[in-house]
Amino acid sequence: MKANPFQKKSEFQLNLSGRMVCSLLWVSLICLFLPQFASGQTGKAPLKRVQTYYGKGNRVTKQQYYVQAKNLKILEGSFEEYLVNGKLTMKGFFKNNLKDSVWQYYFEKGQQKSVGNYKAGEQVGEWIYYFENGNINRKGTLKNGTKE
Repeated sequence: MKANPFQKKSEFQLNLSGRMVCSLLWVSLICLFLPQFASGQTGKAPLKRVQTYYGKGNRVTKQQYYVQAKNLKILEGSFEEYLVNGKLTMKGFFKNNLKDSVWQYYFEKGQQKSVGNYKAGEQVGEWIYYFENGNINRKGTLKNGTKE
């Protein structure tokens, strides 16, 4: 006997199709929000990557950093600066246009020059300064940008 397409669906059939709709809804939500979670930008303003170069037509990167997409004057996130020879000269993070977190500075030949932390634009915590040969020149603890 052929099933009538206009016949009422059984409770089992309705429940099964409801589960499928619910599953499809969850998959859609995950696909919608997964890119935000993967980029680490949940709850934050979207960022725009900026790259500057030395000279016109030159492809040697001078700076690479991120700004808020809604306000291109506010630096937010990682920051890197390079010399004309392509060597990294500094790298760190900005938070609301102020240096924040660990910053590292390098000599022209690529050796580490100094490393330390910033909090809301002020040098804080232990800072270490190096000679070009890699030996420690001096260490110091800073609070609000001054020696403790």
